[in-house]
Amino acid sequence: MAQRRMFSLKIVDTDSFLDMPQSSQLLYFHLSMRADDDGFVSNPKKIMRMTGINEDDLKVLITKKFIIPFNNGICVIKHWKIHNYIQKDRYTKTTYLEEKALLHTKENRSYTLDTKYIQNVSTGKVRLDKSKDSLVKSEKKEKIVKFSAKDIEMTDLLVSLIQKNSPEWQMRGNKDTWAENIEKLNRIDERSYEQIEFMIRWVQGHNFWHKNILSTAKLREKFNDLIPRLQSDNQVTGTKKQIFV
Repeated sequence: MAQRRMFSLKIVDTDSFLDMPQSSQLLYFHLSMRADDDGFVSNPKKIMRMTGINEDDLKVLITKKFIIPFNNGICVIKHWKIHNYIQKDRYTKTTYLEEKALLHTKENRSYTLDTKYIQNVSTGKVRLDKSKDSLVKSEKKEKIVKFSAKDIEMTDLLVSLIQKNSPEWQMRGNKDTWAENIEKLNRIDERSYEQIEFMIRWVQGHNFWHKNILSTAKLREKFNDLIPRLQSDNQVTGTKKQIFV
């Protein structure tokens, strides 16, 4: 195992990282120091026992998408390739090839789960379904965990702000469907709840966008397009602009 690891300020200096409890941040550093050259950690629970860190901190890292867990207990540092560049003559390939095969490296060099695999959003566990039929069955089984309490919270926030701007407005569609759009915005589009909440408050305080973003579906559709508009808004402080970097 390597004796040295690097950390990028692009990750550890973000509000999303710094807003976590210090114990969660500490666990992240310990996991990263003990990861193999592909960012895989085989014994996160042992590391927690060694450092006296609570399992809730591991759940925070999973929820915040700083690590990706697998159902055999292994996890991988999501932004490993952003933190570390290992020369070929020093690189040792991971032994967790099946888990690595489930991952896709995005353009920004962060890991993400391949879309043909299913992630249980309530537990963070990943399951591989080997046939098309089993995939359909699994989707039905996962139906009860399509969204979380946080997704409902973000939905309620958007609804309340729309109603504040337009008291006569009435919600269209099913509240569960609205919450599912928030869940997809977080899980698939990889937008943190901090980013989602800030965007909701910004659009509903904007003279133009508060009339056009009237559902979570529209919020998800326009989210990426709205970021540069938000960042150019002189009323948004520099600190808050960094949320979307």
